[in-house]
Amino acid sequence: AYERLREDLAGWRVEVVRRREQERGLAEGFSRALEMSAIDVARPQKVSGHVFGTAVAFLLIVMSLLGGVYPSIDLTAGEKERGTMETLLCAPLRSTEIILGKFLAVWALCTVAGLANLLSIAATLSRVLPGQGWEMLSLGPGALVLIFLLFLPVSFLTSAVFLAVGVFAKDFKDGQNLITPAYMLFALPAGLVLLPGVELDATTAFVPVLNMALLIKSALYGEAQGELIFLSLSASAAYGMLAILFAARVFENAQVLLGGRESLRSVLGLERRGGLPSPAFACVCAAAMLVVLFYGSL
Repeated sequence: AYERLREDLAGWRVEVVRRREQERGLAEGFSRALEMSAIDVARPQKVSGHVFGTAVAFLLIVMSLLGGVYPSIDLTAGEKERGTMETLLCAPLRSTEIILGKFLAVWALCTVAGLANLLSIAATLSRVLPGQGWEMLSLGPGALVLIFLLFLPVSFLTSAVFLAVGVFAKDFKDGQNLITPAYMLFALPAGLVLLPGVELDATTAFVPVLNMALLIKSALYGEAQGELIFLSLSASAAYGMLAILFAARVFENAQVLLGGRESLRSVLGLERRGGLPSPAFACVCAAAMLVVLFYGSL
């Protein structure tokens, strides 16, 4: 709106100046008709949220996820490398109890890392923005607690996925090679919060990690809507439960736990048991793919 008004006033100003100069017999370009200045009418909280909200959400998630990477590797590939996984499997414990204990350990460490990073960010901002600048940012204890609570669903999801992926590794180095792509898979959606125009809506509320990053930014903006908060938390809870079920399914496979190689399809029970598809099945699949490709390309 400001740009449109500026262009219209600029054209009108040129005409006013030209007419006045002609009336007074002055040379062209002798004077200016008016001066323009922009005044930001946004609330101070929204201005500070725009400046720091995206950076706080991105840094908190990306830095804190590293807190769950190495514990998940150590509790899976590390145990295989040390030869303690077999001893654990001999204990009178169900696989669900083993995965729950390992998951709670990874989630706790990831949560502690998130809390430490949040306090570090708050301490840094308090030094960068002393006095009124810190008050304008509205990052009081209540806001910090809210940001930390919104981080918990992210750490819940990533801890379960890191733990399930780490089981497929045979040693610590192999675990790093496997979990690093999984880490990047979660870090990239968090990076989308830095792009202009990406806001929390009914679509982004169902994107893992991105929904909570946008929710943290909206909380700092002071514009978080109740229905979008509900959708984001519900989607994150559903993704977290699916990740836990996936990790439990992986831990039920003794060959994978003991260092054997199994494909993801076989672990999930999706491996095809031989045979060729019939011509009718192939035609139906081809037709379905054409429809998906047509509408997906739009």
